[in-house]
Amino acid sequence: MRTVLLAACVLVVHADVGLGPPVLPQVLSTLLDVYKPLLANYTSSQLPATIGNCAKENPPTPCLDTGNLYEDTGSDWYKVTARWISGINTMSITSLGMTADENGQLALNMQANFKHLPMSLFVEGCLFNQCATVLDNTKYCCGDDKNVMLTATAVCNESYPFLRNVTFSQATITPALNVQVVVAGKAIKLKDVTTAVQDGIKQTAGNFLQTKGMELLNTQIKELFGPKVYCSQASKDRQTPTPTTIAPTTILPNTSAPTTTALDNIVTATIPITAQPASSASFVYISPLLLLLCLLF
Repeated sequence: MRTVLLAACVLVVHADVGLGPPVLPQVLSTLLDVYKPLLANYTSSQLPATIGNCAKENPPTPCLDTGNLYEDTGSDWYKVTARWISGINTMSITSLGMTADENGQLALNMQANFKHLPMSLFVEGCLFNQCATVLDNTKYCCGDDKNVMLTATAVCNESYPFLRNVTFSQATITPALNVQVVVAGKAIKLKDVTTAVQDGIKQTAGNFLQTKGMELLNTQIKELFGPKVYCSQASKDRQTPTPTTIAPTTILPNTSAPTTTALDNIVTATIPITAQPASSASFVYISPLLLLLCLLF
């Protein structure tokens, strides 16, 4: 909570000193620090617990039905079906960063951690076209503490919503998710189902972040800065009125005093004074409660 308040104070001060709307890519790193804990709390209530075939083996709810995650029936020796994977709503955001090019095009990099990712597996062993169940449970895949790196692109817009056209291009899970069976006390790897799970997580988490996640972030930006931002410094320079310069003021030395003082050493100096046009002034309302919290911290 302290981190969120301090970051919010810093961002509000930016607007309050009369700098006007910010260049969004320049303040996003601070804003994302505020956004990360908000998003973490939001995901637990908004993401489904399970994705996959919701009609099989009583998956934890809520369940998003996408059909079986993976099926391999091509081998003469075994058949593997990954029905569903649970623990999607245990996702927490461990890192969240965004970079921008000179035109304001944004690249998002996010690392998420899943506390648990149990997968419902059905594996049959076959011999001479006769198959028997080898395993049918969630014990053999996919373990705890899995990390997923998500990458996405977005377009900056100078009016609300500010971040648009978010597209997730990649989801990478580490370590890999392998289906294993134990034979004579030894674990034997049957299949790597990483790609199937990555696709499911990219679809589920990606869709969530593209919609509700971006809506939350855009709302935070609007509450802090109002309805206008700039997407690049060049854009701000084009749209900001050029300051005018008041005629320089001359300060003359004091020559009336008969005795020598430090004032005798003053030389004539010109001090350019720059005034900002009244039309460019920026006034931002600050909640009294937020102001009090800023002062207290």
